[in-house]
Amino acid sequence: MNQLFKMDYERFTPHKYKFLPALIRRIRNHGLNFLYFGRKYQLAKNGVAKRYFLRKIKKHARKYGLEIYFTNVGGGLKLLHPYNITVNSLAKIGENVTLFKGCVIGEIVSGEKAGYPTICDGCTIYANAVVVGNITIGENSEIAAGAFVNFDVPPNSVVIGNPGIIHARKR
Repeated sequence: MNQLFKMDYERFTPHKYKFLPALIRRIRNHGLNFLYFGRKYQLAKNGVAKRYFLRKIKKHARKYGLEIYFTNVGGGLKLLHPYNITVNSLAKIGENVTLFKGCVIGEIVSGEKAGYPTICDGCTIYANAVVVGNITIGENSEIAAGAFVNFDVPPNSVVIGNPGIIHARKR
């Protein structure tokens, strides 16, 4: 679990992982603080530590509107402008995923796409994008701001618009 937080931290800052810069960076950055407390909650063995970290998580969640459960989240998660981000507790998020302000990763309760999304490694979901249903977002894909995605997205592509349209990524 400490390895997961180390991956989270390394995505937030360009310099090497050292104790003092990590502490200063964590104090100033509430998104990184939220990730730190979430990872520590996962690590905690006794009830007192779990309650302490849970209280810290709830405080940050209320203050900044963050709803992220760390059970299915890979390392290297980066929250840019971490306000009002909602991730369903059963959604799977891979490593090195970036989430922007207001994005929603949720479930569809009924119908043919009922279920939870799977976000593969290296994806970026921009502001106010909505990803719902039993779908897979392929590796290194980007979901543009304001896009609505309820369909599978192939790797290395960009989804733009509402309803979303898949575009090949040019490099």
